[in-house]
Amino acid sequence: MNRIKKYGIFFNSIGWICLFSACFILKSGYGIGAGLLLLTGIASLWLEKKAEPLSYSARRWIAVLLIFSSAMIAVRLVIHQPLKEYDELSRYLLSIIIVIGLSRWRFSQTVYLSGIVLGCISAFLVVFYPRFWLNLPSANDYGYQHHIQFSNIAMIMAILSGFATLAYTKYSRLWWIALGGALCGIGAAFLAGGRGSWIMLPVMLALYSIAVETNHRWRTIFVIFLTVCLVVIVFYLIPQTGVAARIQGVFHDLTHYQQGHIATSQGQRLEMWRCGLVEMWPHRPWLGWGDPGLLNEKIRLSQIGTCDSSVGLFAHLHNDFIDTLVRYGLVGFIILVVFYLYPLVHYICKLRYCYLNSIQRMAAWTGIAITLAFMIGSMTNAFLGHNIATTFYIILQAWCMTEIGKKTIKAAGLCLI
Repeated sequence: MNRIKKYGIFFNSIGWICLFSACFILKSGYGIGAGLLLLTGIASLWLEKKAEPLSYSARRWIAVLLIFSSAMIAVRLVIHQPLKEYDELSRYLLSIIIVIGLSRWRFSQTVYLSGIVLGCISAFLVVFYPRFWLNLPSANDYGYQHHIQFSNIAMIMAILSGFATLAYTKYSRLWWIALGGALCGIGAAFLAGGRGSWIMLPVMLALYSIAVETNHRWRTIFVIFLTVCLVVIVFYLIPQTGVAARIQGVFHDLTHYQQGHIATSQGQRLEMWRCGLVEMWPHRPWLGWGDPGLLNEKIRLSQIGTCDSSVGLFAHLHNDFIDTLVRYGLVGFIILVVFYLYPLVHYICKLRYCYLNSIQRMAAWTGIAITLAFMIGSMTNAFLGHNIATTFYIILQAWCMTEIGKKTIKAAGLCLI
């Protein structure tokens, strides 16, 4: 290994660890890691003269990023969106460089796990200290993030750490470290009070039970399920965590919504979804209202009483799928759905038709898990409308896509390298 490649791997490793560990400790801390990964990727383009060709998975993912960005740019151009609306798409294009950098200068599995576990621990400490020492309430802002984004990202870190156990021998030291990181991430998500992230947990537990392949599969599943359930029950039974109050609040809000009282957390969500799907989308179904048009129409409908006045204060519709459908029409909605479905289909095909080693298999299951987790997060919040969510999604997909294709895979049926 030449010196340039060693330095490249080193800086990629530092970038990966900073992405997670500095995420909630510093303001926009995730940007430090993302920026370092991007700079290292740029360096790999200039300094790696005899680089190996990109894997099939990496090439296809780059093509998807280009098609997705180009299609969304075209939609924005047709409906005459202001220049600022193109900024978010630049992140998807820049992530292509990160894909190349991770493909050429790959860090070890130890670095991968270290970054995630440090991120889970830091997330737990960031929310644990103010909750129990400063007596701050649940659903407050933590780690320089709104509690919804904090909880979602903390839970996604927990999912990454939990699925990392698939790469290790059952009950080994690294297996327990990965499980401990997952529990810290789950604890952080529950303490922060973002209920949308809690919905991810049962889905991920079900997915993990499918992914486990050991001689004592059900014993392993039982240990994981029992540990997670005990943690959740403890959080629910301790009043100071606020978990029980947040769960009971959902039913309280739904009851009030049925009685016509909209100004609650769940009531405003339901009203925004109704307003978007019933009052706005049918009038511009194909290309949508655009960004300024959506805001102006929502305010107008609030003023005339068609939609509740409380929903006019929000810049989005608290659901990525509904928001995209109303903002960019059926065309934009289909583009978003395909952007989510492609990685799911790709990872499933890899697991079905390819011979994968333990790391590659873990990467494929992790890719399925994070895609589903982001889809769930997008159902209760405009998740990809936030920089932190977009950054994590594209970088995590970049790692999964490069990891499953980093070594020669023996073809079986439809498997391609």
